[in-house]
Amino acid sequence: MKEAREFIHKGDALADNLMAREPENALPYSYKGVFYGFKMGVNKWKAVKAGPESMRLINKAYKMDSVNVQVIADKANMLYYAPKLFGGNKEEALCLLEKAIRMLEISGNTTNNWFYLNLLTLYAQYCQEQGDIEKTLLTYTKIMKIEPGYTWVRDELYPATLQSNKN
Repeated sequence: MKEAREFIHKGDALADNLMAREPENALPYSYKGVFYGFKMGVNKWKAVKAGPESMRLINKAYKMDSVNVQVIADKANMLYYAPKLFGGNKEEALCLLEKAIRMLEISGNTTNNWFYLNLLTLYAQYCQEQGDIEKTLLTYTKIMKIEPGYTWVRDELYPATLQSNKN
């Protein structure tokens, strides 16, 4: 836990530095918002302050650059994990992940792209959590075609989804 706090502190400081040097760049705002999310993960008591600040920064980043795939993914994660009472929206989160995935596919920036595979994996997991097993299995199959050596999907997530679908 101590090591995680140190990395969060360093990343937070880097985001602050970038925000000061490049105030028109959306990414540092999004990263700063994500670091607030990490702070909540390390200490749930920080959620009262960190949650709204995380949302504020990620929303600001999205308003600044709604076509940046990283910013879109960060907003999707924020919406997925935020309580509905505080603006969370799982359906919108799924739509945003679909948008980010489509943008990478249209750009052709998918070969050897672990960020792309991560987005697909998140999408499949979110679909499964929402009960859409068909989309989950289709997405895992797509991932395994793209990267057959992705053992977490091939050996754990996909078989577990198949098994849970049988029950």
